[in-house]
Amino acid sequence: MPAAVDLKERGNIFNGLLSANGSAWRMVGLPMMSGGRGGWAVDAVASVGVHGWTAGGSNCRRGFSPRGARDGALRLQLGVKGRLRRAANGDCRTSQLAVVGVATVDLISLSTPQLQTQFFRISSSSFQSPSFSTTRPSSMLRAARTLTTTNNVARAAANMKLLYPTSLKLNVQSIEGFSASLHAYDVKKPIPDDLIDADVLVTWSNSADNLKDAAARMTKLRWIQSLAAGPNDVLNAGFDTSKVKVTTGSGLHNFTVAEHALGLLLNAARRFYEMRDYQLQSKWPGHLGGSQPDRPKGSFTSLRDARVLIWGYGNIAKTLTPHLVGLGATVRGVARRAGVRDGIEVFDESSLPKLLPETDALVMILPGSESTRHALNQERINLLPNHAWIVNVGRGTSVDEDALANALEKGDLGGAALDVFETEPLPESSRLWKTPNLVVSPHAAGGRPQGAEALIADNLRRFIAGQDLQNSI
Repeated sequence: MPAAVDLKERGNIFNGLLSANGSAWRMVGLPMMSGGRGGWAVDAVASVGVHGWTAGGSNCRRGFSPRGARDGALRLQLGVKGRLRRAANGDCRTSQLAVVGVATVDLISLSTPQLQTQFFRISSSSFQSPSFSTTRPSSMLRAARTLTTTNNVARAAANMKLLYPTSLKLNVQSIEGFSASLHAYDVKKPIPDDLIDADVLVTWSNSADNLKDAAARMTKLRWIQSLAAGPNDVLNAGFDTSKVKVTTGSGLHNFTVAEHALGLLLNAARRFYEMRDYQLQSKWPGHLGGSQPDRPKGSFTSLRDARVLIWGYGNIAKTLTPHLVGLGATVRGVARRAGVRDGIEVFDESSLPKLLPETDALVMILPGSESTRHALNQERINLLPNHAWIVNVGRGTSVDEDALANALEKGDLGGAALDVFETEPLPESSRLWKTPNLVVSPHAAGGRPQGAEALIADNLRRFIAGQDLQNSI
């Protein structure tokens, strides 16, 4: 006997057939919207006991149905207990009778288009495989056991609250229509008392105090949808991630971060940063203009024929790469698993000693975690050619900033363009402000999630349905 069975949906009504064959139970979906044999469907039930039994034999078309229900279907309305009656059909065979039992359900979907994908899981250990005479339904009812949902995500949808931040402009209408109420909140202030019982929290640019307050007081919270690519702020706030699901905004920043990385690479190759320095001094940088050698060896002056290595080859890298290739660069990637992705060869980190000496520009797009802390350390910096540039649009903790500054001051690297830092904002006392050939970008690559509403809406649908969420950590 399997550990659990799923009650799947068809159309807007959840249905399935439980049939006993010897000692085995099985469940199959039935097209209950167009009728079915011996199945049962529920529109909306909230902690309602359901006692009943139904037949699934090929010669038992009517089965056992409640009054007023479609043939072969058990249909209940919210808060109403259903009573089954036996249909007049002498061909129902005892071996095909199924126990429906008692169903205590936290949430089963209302029959609306927005909830078409809802389903819940019930434990097969609640079932036995009896063989009772069709003339003795009371015996079968006595044999029924309790069915309870094991999907602790689903609960009364009509009372579900979702909090969305006012720190960015959201098209709230695009996430309406679900059986959840939507409430705006200020990400810099404590969560209001009337919203503290919310089930879902969407975060973006929340203050540390706001998140710590939410972690301490939002005891009914089930799911946090961060719109950041890496939800370090959420993970550091003290939420119990064994009880609260956390999903990221991975994918919402692909285009903006890729665009920024491309801009930093062009800045490095064409030395726009140095031109600006001369402009502020009202000086003409003649050495940067006029006749110039074309892509001299041992230099990074153009993306054409440049060897670009992207460390952290994920969705942002996949968005950036076609632009680099279009400008003539040769792109390779580094990730946890080697392989070929969209025609680009990707290596694992064990290949770094071979790849780094062959790199003109290293683009870092690593997430922030203990495993990536100072991934680019002194040893690996020393492997890069002395003309190579480093661009970091991932997390500041992935680069050893002191080792980087030392290499730049000694002329062991061509330069670096950093959008992220170990401490943000970058302190006035940081040596990086004065480090030669270093471009400081104030964590500006992302900052504008694109498509947030679609991600929230899809994950809300999945959450109500008890399905796996996108971008779960």
